[in-house]
Amino acid sequence: MMAVLRRCCIAVGWVVGAALAGGACGGSIETIDVHDERLPLEARRWVGDAEDAVTIATAELADRERALAAEEARAKAAPKASASPMAGAWRELAAARVKLAEAEVAQAEAAREVARARRELVMAETSMRYDLGVYELDPLRAAVEAARADAQRRGLAVEDQRAVASALATAFWTRWQEFAAQGGDTGLLWRAGITVQGE
Repeated sequence: MMAVLRRCCIAVGWVVGAALAGGACGGSIETIDVHDERLPLEARRWVGDAEDAVTIATAELADRERALAAEEARAKAAPKASASPMAGAWRELAAARVKLAEAEVAQAEAAREVARARRELVMAETSMRYDLGVYELDPLRAAVEAARADAQRRGLAVEDQRAVASALATAFWTRWQEFAAQGGDTGLLWRAGITVQGE
C-alpha cells in the first residue's frame, strides 16, 4: 500500500512540475523551432504560419508608422492660415489625415497583438498535442479573443476617421476649384505638398 501511494505521489509531482515548467500557471510559452524533427511536417507548418503572421503584422505596423511620419511632416510644412485663403482649410485636412494615420497605426498594433496571442496559443496547443509541455489553454484562447475584439474596435475607429478625412477632402477640393477658378494663387499650397484627394 505504501509503495502504491509513493508511486502516486511521484506521478502527481511529475505532472505538477511539468505544468509549472510549461507555464500552466501563467509562465511564458516555450518557443517551438519550426525545424524540430520531433514534430510532423503539418505541425511545423502550423507553427511556421503563426510565426509568419507575426512577422507580416510587424512589417505592416512599420509601414503604418512610416506613413504617419510622412503625414506629420506634411502637416508641419503646411502654410500658416494667414498665407492664403485656402491655408486654413488645408491645415484642417492635414490634421485629419494625421489622425487617420494615427488610427491606422493603432489598428496595426492591435493586429500584431492578435498575431502574437495566436502564436502563443499555437505553440501551447502544439506542445500539448505532441507531449512537449503542459499549458493552461483557456487563458490563451481568451487572450486571442480579447486581442481580436480590440483589433475590431480599432478597425471601426479607422473607418470613422477615414470618413472624417474623406469629407474634409471633398469639401476642400470643392473650395479649391472655386478658388482656382477665381484666379486665386494655388502655387503656395502645391509647394507645401498638398494632396487634395485625401487618399
